Amino acid sequence: MSNGALLLLALIAVASIVQTVCLAMLAWNGLRTKAEIESLGRQLTRDLQPLIEDVTRITRNAAEISDRGLTQARRLDEAVGDAARTLEQIVSTTHQVVLPVATRAAAIAAGFKMFGVGRRLFRRLF
Repeated sequence: MSNGALLLLALIAVASIVQTVCLAMLAWNGLRTKAEIESLGRQLTRDLQPLIEDVTRITRNAAEISDRGLTQARRLDEAVGDAARTLEQIVSTTHQVVLPVATRAAAIAAGFKMFGVGRRLFRRLF
């Protein structure tokens, strides 16, 4: 073999060694990056877990508040409905009881007034 061929073979061997070293460094850095990403994932999970629990609790509380508000709205609707029915009964009772009595009282008062006017008229005439 000639010197040029030996030089090329030595160059190829050195390049292969350099390539092997670079691949080993790449694998080493890849493993280190993987470990850092896993550590970051665990830390993120650990840090976010309380936040997720808080959001879950807030959501549960909001649902409970919504249910209570709906219950209160239904109670208010029933109370207003009961009050309206009671008011209708009072008005109906007033029309049935008070109005006839008031009409009679007004008729009696009008009769007395007419009697008084008739009496004064009779006195003026006689």
